[in-house]
Amino acid sequence: MNASRLLIIGLAFSPTVLLAQKREDILSIQRDIAALTEQVRQIQRAQDERMAALTALVQQAMDASNKANASLSALQHSVTTQLADQQGKVVTPITTLGTKVDQMADDFRSMQTNMADLTRRVGQLDQKLTDISSAVRTLSAPPQVPGGTIPQANTPLGAPTGTVPPGTSSETLYTNAFRDYTTGKYELAMQEFSDYLKYFL
Repeated sequence: MNASRLLIIGLAFSPTVLLAQKREDILSIQRDIAALTEQVRQIQRAQDERMAALTALVQQAMDASNKANASLSALQHSVTTQLADQQGKVVTPITTLGTKVDQMADDFRSMQTNMADLTRRVGQLDQKLTDISSAVRTLSAPPQVPGGTIPQANTPLGAPTGTVPPGTSSETLYTNAFRDYTTGKYELAMQEFSDYLKYFL
């Protein structure tokens, strides 16, 4: 009898106990789900923060790269401009110097031609002076007299041998002739040397 009562009482309370146990399990599962959801949210939040930081770093790197490219472009432009400017400053003087060297070469060639012509003319004048001197000596030589004797000349060297223009001396005439010869007045010098030979030799 007692056993039957206990069995009946047990059967009566079993659904209640089972329901209470199931409710506790459900609450535990809900708490676990809530905890997992919070962990997922935290992980997602951390992932978002890391992604944002990585995005910021990538943007900074891109900005730095753009600035570096701009700086390199500016530097290249500056170097190109300076090189072009320096090239212009160097090429122009070199061209001018080359032109001056060519002009100097032309001047030297012209000077050589003039010197050759001057040397030729001086040689001709020397030859003329030599011819004149020989002619004057021949003309001023005393004539041969019978018997082969030559009259003794009493005129000293440098003394007038002919009619000398008034105010003319051998020293003055020779000095003037030599001065005109050294200054390029060859025709006048030749005339003065001729007069010197004519009057004083």
